[in-house]
Amino acid sequence: MIRLTIANHDLLERIETVAADWFTRARLLTGQNERAGAHVTATPIWSEVRAVLARLQRGKCAYCERKLGSSGDEVTIDHFRPKGKIAAWKGRAADVGGASRTGYFLLAYDPRNYLAACRRCNNKWKGSRFPTARSRRLDTAEADLLAEELPYLVSPADPEDIDPERLIGWDGPMPIPADPAGRDRALVTIDVLGLAHEDLVKERQLVLRNVWLAHQNAQGEKPDVLAKAMLDDWCSPASAHSACARRFRELCDENPAAARRHVEVAMQSASV
Repeated sequence: MIRLTIANHDLLERIETVAADWFTRARLLTGQNERAGAHVTATPIWSEVRAVLARLQRGKCAYCERKLGSSGDEVTIDHFRPKGKIAAWKGRAADVGGASRTGYFLLAYDPRNYLAACRRCNNKWKGSRFPTARSRRLDTAEADLLAEELPYLVSPADPEDIDPERLIGWDGPMPIPADPAGRDRALVTIDVLGLAHEDLVKERQLVLRNVWLAHQNAQGEKPDVLAKAMLDDWCSPASAHSACARRFRELCDENPAAARRHVEVAMQSASV
């Protein structure tokens, strides 16, 4: 995961460009939910803003950093705080918020609660799970009050939340806690989103091999300019799995022997 620098005004302006009456419809639908005290509307107008969010996210899934559309995954809109029922999380930390038949119905039509995600992350992993360290605030759309829930999942698009790259670090292709103070949040985020699953690990191993080769060719007395450009490209925020790639590039500089061992493991995995 990486920080998504999506300015709120930019998001709102772009939505108005693709759907001039979107916010009018959103207010009406939110009003229906508010009166019912639950998400009762069946009008998925969030699907109209998928392309806007995908572009602002550099064409990547907000969670796993796959390129949207890769591996047959279609672009979906994930409600970061689930709009309907909420499933309990049973894992590494206590989900104080627990299960609820009512979700964050006031945020169903709030684009600040939207993230473009691949179908794998949205449907197979995160789904309706949203573990919190304190009781839920389902009766508000105020960011300050919602923050009091102390959600375990890090929000990559929230400038008030921790930068995901400060929370989740990397041991080669494997995500690990980057800071002992945020260990529980990191582990829950990794587990809920399946960030350590074999499918993603294999993809990252290929990225590590490419970073290693480019790094090797970019070193020495006569560095290859093209290799340096390729190395920068693999580590660019627009590239798939760039958080992992950037940390591995640092490892190539700091401890080449350790970096090489990761590459050798990746090569062995590829041959199996």
